[in-house]
Amino acid sequence: MNDDFLKRRLQRVARRFHWIALGRKLSACWAVAALLTVGIIYLQRALGANWTLALPTLVALAGGAAAVLVLRHFTRQPDPRWVAQKIEKQFPELNGVLLTAVQQQADPKAEPGYLQYRLIQEATARSQQQDWRRVVPSFRFAVGAAIQVFALGLFVYALSHLKVATIHGEAPAWVGKDGVAVTPGDTSVEKGDSLVILARFGGALPANVNLVIRESGAAPRAQPLVKSLADPVFGGSIAEVARDFVYHLEYRGERT
Repeated sequence: MNDDFLKRRLQRVARRFHWIALGRKLSACWAVAALLTVGIIYLQRALGANWTLALPTLVALAGGAAAVLVLRHFTRQPDPRWVAQKIEKQFPELNGVLLTAVQQQADPKAEPGYLQYRLIQEATARSQQQDWRRVVPSFRFAVGAAIQVFALGLFVYALSHLKVATIHGEAPAWVGKDGVAVTPGDTSVEKGDSLVILARFGGALPANVNLVIRESGAAPRAQPLVKSLADPVFGGSIAEVARDFVYHLEYRGERT
């Protein structure tokens, strides 16, 4: 099939199939990413875990997968014979003329003859009489776009429910003053365990010391520490650690 006009007519239809197929692949990509995110959310809640890298990892994986799909998709073009079959199915009055003309091109060694010339001429004439783009109606683009937006929206919605260890408020920083030493400082404990916090002072003791706890999405809460009778130490405990939190101590208008 050497006629450029007929080639362009076929390519218009092929491009429509190509874009529809890409939309389906991307929709599947976002849907799988959303399901994977839901699975991780379930694990986080079941294990009481808080994986800081879960969000960027999922976004990177989904974005990378989408990029690979797009690149691989555009390195492959629809088979002209397959496109011709789709057109013939939609327009049975072609009676195999288009498919035969396309198959003539499949054999580059074949010498063009009168029969091939007549096939191309007839197929070209039919292409001018018929709008082959109707094989891929425009509403399929709208439906495909809606499905893709919906799948992407599900992925974004699922991401918004990941636990990412965000602590609202100023960033915690421990600075020793008056020779104060806080134990255990920055630490990790199992969910459900208790945590004992001690503050040892090297100088004059304050009248009172408060432990201030901040959890993500919650207002700070304070509880007083109890002074040891024999040592320059204030201590207190959190009966049960349910989730990640940040703490500091306040005393004499200072804070750790």
